[in-house]
Amino acid sequence: MEVPQIDIKALTSTSSSDTERQNVLIQIDDAMRNIGFMSVVNHGVPQEVIENAVHTAKRFFQLPPEIKMTIAPKHLNPSNSNTYRGYIPSSVFGKECWDIADPIRKVREDSTDFTTELNKFPEEMTNEQIISIEDYFTALHGLTTKLIKGIYEIFGADPTMVGSL
Repeated sequence: MEVPQIDIKALTSTSSSDTERQNVLIQIDDAMRNIGFMSVVNHGVPQEVIENAVHTAKRFFQLPPEIKMTIAPKHLNPSNSNTYRGYIPSSVFGKECWDIADPIRKVREDSTDFTTELNKFPEEMTNEQIISIEDYFTALHGLTTKLIKGIYEIFGADPTMVGSL
């Protein structure tokens, strides 16, 4: 089984024709129904944004464990107030994780809703590094929204119902 590579430029470009969009949607539909996976190219996420995020992530994971634990959820570090976002050591899932969310959110609206928890960054990270992660998240969020709207179209649903996720 080979994972199909799909050029999705027609979903990310405003100059694409309806026929071009439909051709991409047919490929996505086929990949999801028959393989369950796909790889996408021409996704519109700038290479510089990807490279900056990869560089920052490498720097983050190279930090000493005690520094990363300063942003671990409170069930892993009782001195913290965050319940969800932050660093999760490999002892939890078998691999280290760094959970981040929508960087646009600067104020937590509902303290009982984990999805509104703000991002956590160690003090050792520079503002430039934080921005690189936020830029990457924002770019992927936009890409995800376009893909989900496309999937709505595949199923005959109204893609405007997706909103901004």
